[in-house]
Amino acid sequence: MSRIEQIRKLLAANGDDAFLLYSLGMELLGEGTAAQAADAFGRVLEVDPNYLAAYTQGAAACRQMGDVTGALRLLEKGLALAKSQGDQHTADRIILLLEALRPAS
Repeated sequence: MSRIEQIRKLLAANGDDAFLLYSLGMELLGEGTAAQAADAFGRVLEVDPNYLAAYTQGAAACRQMGDVTGALRLLEKGLALAKSQGDQHTADRIILLLEALRPAS
């Protein structure tokens, strides 16, 4: 049984587990199934809107799909959350990601 299958089996018992949903998203992203990964990260944020890593990884999934607008939206929300949590390290990382995605003026 693959890790994705194992995680899905665990999710069948507890579909609102943010860590399991995040883990599923990471596995799917690693396999290159970005649309499914984006769905998993979106579900994480429905369950726990303060799950900061889901914003950056969700943005990575959007980028893999070519959805720059979606990636920017998630990163901007993640930046606001990082700042509100006092997580300057993550905020700085998100700022770099935003700068890389935004078109030069």
